[in-house]
Amino acid sequence: MKKLDNLLGIVVMRFWAVLALIASVVSIGFGIIVIPTAIFPGILLIFLGFGFIWLGIRAWRDRSTFGEILNRDFHSDKN
Repeated sequence: MKKLDNLLGIVVMRFWAVLALIASVVSIGFGIIVIPTAIFPGILLIFLGFGFIWLGIRAWRDRSTFGEILNRDFHSDKN
């Protein structure tokens, strides 16, 4: 069961990593196309693409199990 948990965790995180990397390519490409007509939105799209690259690399390297992915707690318990 632990092997299945590890495998599902890797598959889920790799799926999100690939999706983020595709989004980065699309965002940077569209930003380059938009820059000649609207420089500010084009630059924002390029920065968004770099953010997606960062997220994709981070998700690709994540070795969490499926159970850990489902039980992530994103807020601090400090009061």
